[in-house]
This record gives sequence, structure tokens and C-alpha cells, in this order.
Amino acid sequence: MDENMENVEVEPKRRRKKEVYYLEPGDTSKIVSDTMALAEMPPIDVHNPEQLKERLGEYFQLCADRDMKPSVSGMGLAIGLDRRRLYEINSGAPSDHRVVNNMPKECRGLIKKAYQILDGLWENMFVSGKINPVVGIFLGKNHFGYKDQTEQVVVSSREDDDYSAEEIAKRYLPEPEKELPKRKRGRKKKTE
Repeated sequence: MDENMENVEVEPKRRRKKEVYYLEPGDTSKIVSDTMALAEMPPIDVHNPEQLKERLGEYFQLCADRDMKPSVSGMGLAIGLDRRRLYEINSGAPSDHRVVNNMPKECRGLIKKAYQILDGLWENMFVSGKINPVVGIFLGKNHFGYKDQTEQVVVSSREDDDYSAEEIAKRYLPEPEKELPKRKRGRKKKTE
């Protein structure tokens, strides 16, 4: 071994946290405990604006007290509706669910307002790096109506854009097949 290499200290390689799957000890227990606290909330009448407003306030306060990220599914668990019903209420999508169809306008408004709060929280957490980008994009598209979209502008290379119907047909429609001359039936005469 080289004499100069004897005194060189080798630093151990640092492991990078896996943002998606990295859990500290106790994280799973906290997540389960938080979710069970939502599930154990007593049922409310989602058609009663006072009860609904109070429960939504309790939900957001519970998230703040427990340092828990608010979610559409978590909000649904707290008020007793699944995320699909919440989506139908928020988006106005047709529903065959009686709870959604019979919901008073004031209660729909409360749920839409809570959705706006979740959207704002999601966006603030996303842009400040508090949500994994892949997860953030998924949530934005699936819960808050965001889209990946590109805009294409088509500019004609021809100055005169006034095409006649005949020019368009000639350019884009296949030409009609020409009739081939009919062959006479019979045998060819041999020529000597």
C-alpha cells in the first residue's frame, strides 16, 4: 500500500432519504392513530348545515393539532362521506346517491368551501416542497382539477387562406377510381 494512503480517512457514503417511502420510527403508528381519530368521530347529519360546519372546523383543527396533512379522504371520513361523494358534490357531477341528491344548497356550499381550503393547502404545501412532487401532481389532477396541457397555435404558410370546396376536396379526398376498360371475353386468336 502506498505510504501516503495510510493516513487518508475515508468518509462513509451518506444515504439519501427516499422521499416517497422513508418513514421514521413511529410514523405508521401516528398515521394510524390520526386516521382512527377521524373514524371514531360520532356521526353527523350532513344535511344539517350547523352540524356540517362544526365538523369541518373540528376536522381542520384536528389536522392542525396533530400536525396531520389534510386530505379529501380524511375530510370525507370525518363527515361520513367517501371521496367519490365529495367529488360529486364539489364538481356538480351527476350522482345516483340519495345523500348527495338530497343535500341542501347550503351544505353543498360548505363542502365546496372546504374543498377550496384543501386546494389552497395542497398548493401551498406543494410549492413549498412539503409534498413529494409525484404525489402532489397526482393529488392536483385527481382532486382539484389540474391538468397537464399544452397549447398549439397553427399558422398557415399560405397567405390566402380562402380555399374553395373543390381545392379542399382535391387536396384531401382520394381521387375516384377510374373505370378500367372492359375486356372482351373469348379466346385470343392465334397468330401464325
